[in-house]
Order: sequence, then structure tokens, then C-alpha cells
Amino acid sequence: MYQLDEMLDGEVSSDLGSLVIDYLLLDESVEAVIQVSAKIDCPHHMRFTAFTSGFDGEIVLFDDKFSGNGKLFQYVVAVKAEGKLDICLKLEESLFWWTFQEGAVGAVRFPDDSVLNYGQFEVTVLFAPKNFTMAG
Repeated sequence: MYQLDEMLDGEVSSDLGSLVIDYLLLDESVEAVIQVSAKIDCPHHMRFTAFTSGFDGEIVLFDDKFSGNGKLFQYVVAVKAEGKLDICLKLEESLFWWTFQEGAVGAVRFPDDSVLNYGQFEVTVLFAPKNFTMAG
């Protein structure tokens, strides 16, 4: 039996190496799908992280160089029901923030136009509907 809202850890091992995982089972949470696309002309090192209500640590989504036009990543994270989800982009010495909240359409906070100095970023979060059931 697991305790809700308690930090847990685990390890997945194979012949190729080990992966250490920290995770949290959130009580009364919803799934949030994070999708990020970018259009950047010259290579930049970018670090995207997420911060969510109910979890004190950062969730690293992307930490690498990128240039081009296309989808960077798509991840699913859990967010406390009616909680906030912050997406942070560290690009060179600048930080850019998007904030999403269940029930709100689109970002409730987004970066100013200075982010356009580096390229175009589309950050979308889709919250799973509450009481969702699969039709049988």
C-alpha cells in the first residue's frame, strides 16, 4: 500500500545501466500533457523545466542544444486538482515562464516579447477531464 503525497524513489536496471527515479503519488490530481514546439534559426542550449503544485522539485523536460523547426517534446505530468503548472525555459542567461492552471483556457502567465529574440516557442498544456472514463 502506498502513501499519497509522499516522495518515493526507485531504480530500473539493465545491462546498459541504471535509471534512478523520484516520484510522487498525488491525491486528487489530474494529468497534464505538456507539448512544446520551437522555431530557432541558430543553435542555442535550452533547458525546459516544470514545477507543479504538490511537488517541490523541478521536473526536467529538455536540456540540450536545439535549432530548427518542430516539436521539441511532449510529456505527461500529474498536477494537483485545481493546481498550477509552471513551465520555465532557461535560454542563455534569460528565464522565461508560462503558467497554466486547470480550468483556465491557455496560459495565465506567459513571457514578454523578449523571448522572440531567440525564436518562436509554442507551449501548450492540455489537462485531462475530470471523471474521464473509457467507453467500453
